[in-house]
Parts: sequence; structure tokens; C-alpha cells
Amino acid sequence: MVRRAVVTAAVLWFFAVSGARGEEGVRLLMDGEYFKEVHRILRGAGKSIHIAVFSIRRYAEYPDSPSNVLIRDLVEARGRGVEVYVVINVDRWKDDNAGNIAAGRMLEEGGVSVRYDSLEKTSHAKLLTVDGEVSVVGSTNWSYHSLAKNREANVLIEDEETAAQVREYIRSIR
Repeated sequence: MVRRAVVTAAVLWFFAVSGARGEEGVRLLMDGEYFKEVHRILRGAGKSIHIAVFSIRRYAEYPDSPSNVLIRDLVEARGRGVEVYVVINVDRWKDDNAGNIAAGRMLEEGGVSVRYDSLEKTSHAKLLTVDGEVSVVGSTNWSYHSLAKNREANVLIEDEETAAQVREYIRSIR
């Protein structure tokens, strides 16, 4: 099942990149489009949000930074009764685990269910699924540079079967 989710995402990515930009239910989100669309999707979530992310950063000195806005979106969704489940990477070889853990603590304080992956395996995934209907798969981390400065490529997929596979994959990361 987990392998199927990765293969499905890879196949959809290929079709999206190879010209299916207008394909029903599949859209590319390039660069800053990711923030705008994910912000909209999170604010509209009604049942569930599941995320796996390699890097997530909270910037105390910049309260309106894009990653802070998305973190607030998750806490606000939880406040509306939405199930919010986040898996964040920690790695025994990384020097900057502290940023991920600090953002995770803020999410937990807001009632969000946060899990950290195994120290033995890096979770480099950037996955999001909302309400069992829409998924976003791509390269964007939740950090200032990734959301505001970098060239990033993502695919938004509106498909319940893919959303279920992404959700199960996220839940399988420990």
C-alpha cells in the first residue's frame, strides 16, 4: 500500500510535468503558488489534515512569515475541530533538528497531533492531504526560503483514492 502511494504520486507527477497542466484534478503549483493554494486549502479544511514535512520553521521575529501563517492555519483548523496530524523529520545526523522540534512544540500547544519520524530514517517527504479529497505532493518545505524565495515544484491532486494513499503513507511514518 505504501509503495503504491509513492508510485501513484510519481506517475501523477510525471503526467503533470509532461504537459497535463490542465488535466482534470491535477494542477502544478510552482514557486509561490504553493503557499497561496495550501493556505486556502487549510483554511477550508472541515474534517482532516495530514502532513509529512522534512523542514518546518517558526520565526518569532517575523510573525507573518509564510510558514508562520501555515502553522497558524493548522492550529486554527484544530480549533474548529479538524483532525490535524503532522509528521516532522528529526535526524540523528542533522544539526538543525531544534527548528523542527520548536515548530512541533508550538503545534502541540495548539492541540495538533505531532509525531517525529525515526532517528534511523530521514523523512524527506513533503506531503499534504486534506479532507480525504485533495493532496499536494512536491518539493516545498515549510520554511521562509522554501515558501518565499526558492524555485519549488508541487502537484495538487484532487482524487479521493490518492488522498487515501497519501494519508496512509503519512500515518505509516514513525
